[in-house]
Amino acid sequence: MNDSAGAPVSAPVSAKVSVCILSYMRPRLLRQMILPALERYALVDALADKIIISHGFAERAFDYESDRCRIVHRRDLRLGAVI
Repeated sequence: MNDSAGAPVSAPVSAKVSVCILSYMRPRLLRQMILPALERYALVDALADKIIISHGFAERAFDYESDRCRIVHRRDLRLGAVI
């Protein structure tokens, strides 16, 4: 949506979304690159109610906390055995 001068106009957002991430074999990338980038991303900061990380492999499960958004860690370890 643009105003009469062609500049973007933001609409008020009332709904929140959740970001879901499946973590199985590459927790280092998730911890060091993906999660910090998501925290800095303005859209995630404005819209995300929470980030859900589903850990499917016990040896690679980790904890990560954020001051900017709520992060929920699920230990879905039995689901990883199916893969």
